[in-house]
This record gives sequence, C-alpha cells and structure tokens, in this order.
Amino acid sequence: LKWNLKKKGIKPGDTLVFRNYNRPHPGCVIYRARKTHLNDVALHQSTGMALLAQRSEDISIKGGGVFIRKGTKRVHTSGADATHFSNTRGEIIVEKALFEGMMDDAINVHSTCLGIQEVVDSHTLRCRYMHRQAVGFEVFLPGEKIRFINGPTLEPRETGTVKSAVKTNEKELLITLEEPLPGGVKAGDAVENADFYPSVVFRNNIVRNNRARGTLFTTPEKVLVEGNLFDHSSGAAILLAGDAQGWYESGACHEVVIRRNTFINNLTSRYQFTNAIISIYPEVKQLNNQKDYYHRNILIEDNVFKTFDVPLLFAISAENIKFINNRIIYNNDYRGWGQKPFQFRRCANILIKGNRVEPPHTWTIADCKLENTPAIQVHMDE
Repeated sequence: LKWNLKKKGIKPGDTLVFRNYNRPHPGCVIYRARKTHLNDVALHQSTGMALLAQRSEDISIKGGGVFIRKGTKRVHTSGADATHFSNTRGEIIVEKALFEGMMDDAINVHSTCLGIQEVVDSHTLRCRYMHRQAVGFEVFLPGEKIRFINGPTLEPRETGTVKSAVKTNEKELLITLEEPLPGGVKAGDAVENADFYPSVVFRNNIVRNNRARGTLFTTPEKVLVEGNLFDHSSGAAILLAGDAQGWYESGACHEVVIRRNTFINNLTSRYQFTNAIISIYPEVKQLNNQKDYYHRNILIEDNVFKTFDVPLLFAISAENIKFINNRIIYNNDYRGWGQKPFQFRRCANILIKGNRVEPPHTWTIADCKLENTPAIQVHMDE
C-alpha cells in the first residue's frame, strides 16, 4: 500500500500508528460472570478489546481505565474498544475512569443478533452468525426469550421461548421454540436474546484522543451519560446505533439521558456513523416502510459543547428528542463543515429550547436539515 502522506496532512514530527485489523487478544475477558467489580484497574495495551464482557450481569468499573502508562512515549492503548459489552444484563456502571489512545470506542454496549436464513417449520429457524467476529458467540440457551426483528425496517417484534439451540456447523444454529413462530417471520429477518439487555451508567469519565467514537449504546434499558469529558474523539462523542445488516449489533434505545457533559473538538476526522457530535444512527434498509421509530426518549440537557463548526445532533428514526439548556461555544480550531447543526431523517417530536450559543445566535427551523421529518415535528425557541 502506497500513500501520499503529504496529501493526507502527515508531516515530520507526527506519529503513525499501525494496527492489525483482527482482534486476536483481548486484555481482559468477563464471561458468564455475576457482580464483577473492577476498582482502579488499569489496562495499558491490548491487541484486541481491552475489556470484553459477554453473557454476564452486573459489572462495575470504578477508577482505572484504559490509558497510556505514565513516563512512556506511547500513543496507543487498545486495538479496538476499550470496553465492550455484548449480551450482558443487569447494571453496567462505569465511573471516574480514563480512556485514551484506543482505536475504537471507550464503551460499546449492545446485543448480538443472528440473521434468519430459513423458516424450517412452524417452530424452527435456521439462523446464521452474520459477522465473522461474532461466530460461535453463545446467543441463546434453552428457556431464554428470543425477540424477532424485522430485517428491512429494523422494528422489534414479538418474543418467544427457546426450546433448543443446536449448532449445525461453524456459522449456523438450528433454533426451536416452545411456541409457534409469529406470523410473517421470514428469511432476512433477525433474532436477538430478549433476556440480555443491560442498563448503563457512564458517569464522570474522561474519553480523549481516540479513533472512531467516544461511546456507543444500543439497549432498551435506561442509559445515563453524565458528567463526562469527551475531548478530541475523532468521530462522534456519543452514538446510538443498531443494525441487522452489518455488525448485527441490536437493541433499540428507549430511555437515554445525556447531561452535564463537556464536549471538546470531537469529529476531528470522519469515521463510521459520525454525522454529528451526538449521532443517532440505526442502519435501516427500508426507512420509509417503518411504522414505528427505532430509538425514543432521548434527553440532551445542560451540556457544554466547545467545538468548531460541525453538526451537534444527527438522528435517524427517533422520536421524543429534547436538546435543551445546553451551552455551545464555537471556535476556529479546525476547518468547519458548513452544515446545519441539527439533522433529522424520519424523526418526530423534537424540542430544541433554552440553549445558549456563542457567538450569539438564535436557532430557527432554518438551522435544521429535515428529511422525511415535517417541520411541525420540530419545536424551537423562535
């Protein structure tokens, strides 16, 4: 691979970091555990996730984190996420930790869903691990609840009870339910474990100088993001995601509070789903065919944004969004994007009120980019 480094802005004195795309060695793994407490635990280097938690419940991280060891000249810590929670439940609490130098998110919380390949009979599905890094993951055990997801619209559907989940080859499972399958379930849809959704408290942490995004949450249980410093994350500081076509990381958000955080110059380089400092970006194949909204009840209040000219909030398929009583201080530290601060694609019931902008500016509907979102759905100070 040959790069023209000058065109990419690389100059003498800069540091280049190379990584292996694979994630062979997590620093710490939590598996089938209950009530795990990591107090003042520091991880300085990992070629995969620094902390990977799967099929566990009630995990607490206080102090410590994933950061560069003092006295070294290193700039890299984790080859992927600093902390990654897949199919966990109970409470995830992360407080007063430092996350820096990662190649991915400080925290990623989600469910893992499987793609339906075939409806075998009235009680049985043939399902497949759709992303190579999820192959072999223990998604379902007998007696657990399974939730159906409409593949094209990403809308969560009914639940059932798993009778058996048998691995037929490396990448596929045969899942039999106690009850008949709901009507309309078909190949191309997806299934997730409805018993493994965690609530999250991410509070008083520092996230800085990392690639990709700051934090990523995809769970229907309560999410509180409070009192954190997001300082120069290269992508969005906060992402609410969800998909059944790429990573197959699912779990629609139903109650998210983002308050009293400070955001400093995020979005210094573009990466996946980084349309704004706070990006609500579920991947929906057939957005116009949705009957419902994927994410809902998102409160963004009393935050401070110290930023160059980039969008503050981007949302797809979300309802009941409040962006209130925030302070936005614009600077010229980086080249601005020249885009509108608020961008909504098929959203409803949006409130933008009581915010203070420096240099002084009163936002109006003209400051919103609206796609498949009627202006009557946006309520502002004007």
